[in-house]
Amino acid sequence: PGDFDLPRVYLSGVLPVSREEGSHSMKLDYRSHSDEFQAYVTVGVQGSSSASYPKKSFAIRLFRDAQCTEEEPHAFRSWSPQNYFVLKANYLDHSQVRDWLGAQLWKESAEFRDLPDELHKSAACGAVDAFPIKVYVNGHYNGIYLWTIPKSSWQWNMDVKNPNHALLCAESNSGSGLAETPCNFRALWSGVNGDGWSIVAGQNDDSLKGTLNALISCIKDTDDESFKAEIEKYMDLTTAVDYYIHQYVICGVDGLAKNMLLGTYDMKKWYCGAYDMDRSWGIHWEDGWAKPTQNCPMQYEEPFSLLWERLEKLYPQLLYERYCELRKEVYSIANIFSKAEKIYEWIGSELYEEEEKI
Repeated sequence: PGDFDLPRVYLSGVLPVSREEGSHSMKLDYRSHSDEFQAYVTVGVQGSSSASYPKKSFAIRLFRDAQCTEEEPHAFRSWSPQNYFVLKANYLDHSQVRDWLGAQLWKESAEFRDLPDELHKSAACGAVDAFPIKVYVNGHYNGIYLWTIPKSSWQWNMDVKNPNHALLCAESNSGSGLAETPCNFRALWSGVNGDGWSIVAGQNDDSLKGTLNALISCIKDTDDESFKAEIEKYMDLTTAVDYYIHQYVICGVDGLAKNMLLGTYDMKKWYCGAYDMDRSWGIHWEDGWAKPTQNCPMQYEEPFSLLWERLEKLYPQLLYERYCELRKEVYSIANIFSKAEKIYEWIGSELYEEEEKI
């Protein structure tokens, strides 16, 4: 859909209410000013902590047949045709601004980076893209959602058949008692999917385990001189610096360990990516209240990452210069406000009032 076109999505069938139920088969009817289509879909509750909220996010896959065996890819906006998407509820942030805004800013900052062609040609440079929709379930209005690019191989424009393509996501919140984890680059990864890192794309084999642990070893087992000499063999320093600046600016309180993406296209060098930013601008996971002045990293939920500790110590001038560069345009007050106001105006005050009632 074009900007300010608000599609309506009608789901019919039994909607799952927990992750434990798995996916349910349903029917979908999509209608916007520019497009209408029907599809069979599988629908499952998506997210970790957000799965406990009254308004759930859902992972959906489009199919041609009622048995849900023949995929039905569909193209939206500038995205390539796909059959896998997320309906993002953003229960804590009913403005729907935070996750979308963080992804837009991350995508813009990517224009200042030297990235692999695959990543540059992805839909949002490794972030997500989304547009707001109205969702109805069996005729009842369920509220505003974002139709979103999922955490997936196609988010990073990866070839699932290429053994050198891999995408990982940090899964552990590193609060008290959880500091010595692979997500904090303080312990080697076991290679077990979900043990600190989950495998979004790629094969779980010795090659993947070895290349991630080579990065972790460089971060945790080197002196300062060796770290500066070797880190760029294993990690793209620009995306690491940009990621830290990004979480710092948007007060991404759960983004310094959990939710960080690491992607590689050659099984040698890793690139950082930002994902799941509904908890940005200081919002609290229990009640939705925001405190966007929390000190980074000390007052964030994940303050123990050795990667950010070493970047702060060894590259202060690089962090400073890069921040100044990005603050001129990407993180300017004008750019942040204009993007936030765009989606707010896209949805409109009348629908926000309905959302609060729901």
